[in-house]
Amino acid sequence: MEDIKDLYVKRNEGDIIWNRVGKEIIIIMTREKDEKILRLNSTAGFIWENSDGKRTVEDVVKSLCLKYEVEKTKAMNEAVKLLNQMKKTELITLSSTPL
Repeated sequence: MEDIKDLYVKRNEGDIIWNRVGKEIIIIMTREKDEKILRLNSTAGFIWENSDGKRTVEDVVKSLCLKYEVEKTKAMNEAVKLLNQMKKTELITLSSTPL
């Protein structure tokens, strides 16, 4: 099994409307059976915005560490938790190749 840090991450934008409001990202999931409104704080929002399918999880975490001056191991652990939650709710796709 591949390590999540080596996977490319892409936000899913079908049935999703999102926008930055101040330091937060507001996501509206418009699925017929699963309408939700989510708020991401600045670090989660940074991960969301940088999940473009061209970067691996590790690339995104490295950028996060530079922007927020956080230790890489801690940032990776928190990012993996967040990305696993986002994957379960179909907010992101993870792939071994660029998307």
